[in-house]
Amino acid sequence: MATLTKTQEKKIHAKTKALESFLRAAVENVGAFDPQAVCWVKKQAEWRGGYRTLARSMAADALPDSQEFRLNQAGFKLYLHFDMDLSLTAYLGGDQRNDHPEAYLILSMMLRREGLLHDDRFDGNVFPFALNWFEQYWGKLKPWAKAWAKKHSYLIPPIVMAQIGESYISW
Repeated sequence: MATLTKTQEKKIHAKTKALESFLRAAVENVGAFDPQAVCWVKKQAEWRGGYRTLARSMAADALPDSQEFRLNQAGFKLYLHFDMDLSLTAYLGGDQRNDHPEAYLILSMMLRREGLLHDDRFDGNVFPFALNWFEQYWGKLKPWAKAWAKKHSYLIPPIVMAQIGESYISW
């Protein structure tokens, strides 16, 4: 890869800090209730000496294009992607996302909060921010996840909130 300009370095640094915040929040918030969903993140942060080092390593691995990382020891994954302008975006996926619907929703909301979730994934058509996902999973979510989603309902796409109404968020 070519030498980066100062502006590009600052942009990557800011997104790496956002990734670090996401990883820390994932373990502290989701890991407290569903430790299996984020066990790899916790283990790697401990092994590498902290979330900052882990975030830097993940971002470096994703440059210049994209990379997938396991959140747990199974198939729950975080996908990181650098655009041509070096904007870092992320989303969740993998075959285990439906086994951890609480983690899938809350971690996706956390990615949005940190500015890492691409706008295309927040348009109300992509899981978990789609009406049919909410209709299928909302009633099955554990109380801790419902409480977190209710407290941070601004992280749910307005188009979905308009369709589902406050009835899903309030109880």
